[in-house]
Amino acid sequence: MKIDLTAADVLVRDGKHNAFPSLCSFDGKLFMAFRRASAHRLRDGVIAIYSSIDEGRSFQLATVLSGHGDMRDPRLCVVNGKLAVYIGCSYEQADGSVEHGICAYESANGVDFTEFAVNGFSENSFIWGCIPYRDGYVATSYRRTADDFESSLYFSCDGKNWQLYMVLPVPANETSLCVDDTGELYGIGRNEFGDMTPVFFHITGDDCFEYTRLSVAMHGVMLKNAGGKFIVAARCWDWRNENDFTAGRQNVRTDLYTLEYSGSLNKVATLPSGGDCSYASSVKVAENELYMIYYSQHNYTEFLQKLHPAQPLVTPLPCDIYAIRLRWS
Repeated sequence: MKIDLTAADVLVRDGKHNAFPSLCSFDGKLFMAFRRASAHRLRDGVIAIYSSIDEGRSFQLATVLSGHGDMRDPRLCVVNGKLAVYIGCSYEQADGSVEHGICAYESANGVDFTEFAVNGFSENSFIWGCIPYRDGYVATSYRRTADDFESSLYFSCDGKNWQLYMVLPVPANETSLCVDDTGELYGIGRNEFGDMTPVFFHITGDDCFEYTRLSVAMHGVMLKNAGGKFIVAARCWDWRNENDFTAGRQNVRTDLYTLEYSGSLNKVATLPSGGDCSYASSVKVAENELYMIYYSQHNYTEFLQKLHPAQPLVTPLPCDIYAIRLRWS
């Protein structure tokens, strides 16, 4: 597979920490949702939703959703003819602890959003994905366990009432899903510990779970079916010491790969990126073309590193939303 990329366009640059975007096609338009906050770890996130009538060449603000603590990781999906957005929420308690939950909104026109109840997910879990599957919808959620993370799949016919479909038999948290041309479900689950190589899995027609470990450490993964393979975009890095992962990471960036059904990765490119970055999302806009968005901090880290090359980057920095087009042959 040969992949051609356009130059990266800046979609959002306003001095805020804009991150964790989601992209969806609805009613002849593209819709983009992302978390807007003061910084990655500050708990003041709101969800901004933008729309485009020209396939991503320009976007206009549709609405801003707030009121559920720190809101992050919005996931757009067309559910029963409406545009739905599922959001992970963090609520700081009086004793300093944090509880997690899920809120959701829907809109018939992409402008006016109404909140609706989401039922069936485990308590204190975080939603991270929702896609059409088997005459309904499948979603992923994760929660922290005593010593790791647990990721689960849920199924729904209406997008509101969910039933547990499967607890992944391997530890994972953020889990990206896609369906291939035959209707089979595939996913990549983030690994938070050790060498941080994620699990690539396939759920067969008889609901049997098969998986393999990918060869590259990555976080914030996008998995997309394209041209008989998969396209993967993710936050990647180099280990400072390959024999001691506690030494930390360097050269953090967004890399693009093709992924074979066997689990073999082939690197395509490093996108303009750096620092806090990735969590890409994409929509197929033509037979062999994806429109993809992601976030990155490199506009600010590169400037400060040139200004103060010996000074470590410790100040919270903004992030911008970028877009590229991928065409394959």
